[in-house]
Amino acid sequence: MTKQMTKKMTEQEIKEQENLVSECAEIQENVPICELEEFAKIKEVVEGLNQAHSRRLKVEGFTNECFFNEDGSLTKEQSYNIKEKKKYFYIDLDGSGIFMVEKTTGNIFNIKSYGTINRAKLRGNVGNIDASKLYQLK
Repeated sequence: MTKQMTKKMTEQEIKEQENLVSECAEIQENVPICELEEFAKIKEVVEGLNQAHSRRLKVEGFTNECFFNEDGSLTKEQSYNIKEKKKYFYIDLDGSGIFMVEKTTGNIFNIKSYGTINRAKLRGNVGNIDASKLYQLK
């Protein structure tokens, strides 16, 4: 791979990151940029979790309308989503807490009980975690 191709890929990744940040800015006005960038990273992780979940459901034969919409996307009940609280972002699946992300550090933890992180089960940081590996650790 040439240096020019590597540079183009890097520029494309930067452009995608900027698009995610601007989407978040439209949704959350008056929020500091650092929090918007963190939210964009968490959104990327959640999209990766949804892709991994979708693949697993298809492999196991769960392909009906209880799991997938007509367009092939996951139903609301089968999709991971983000809830923002004072100190943490919660990553939930169908109302059940799966992970918590510290706002100050971006560290991802499993949950002891809803609202309480399990510090012994640090799973990584939103800046460098692979969503498919995180999916296996849930």
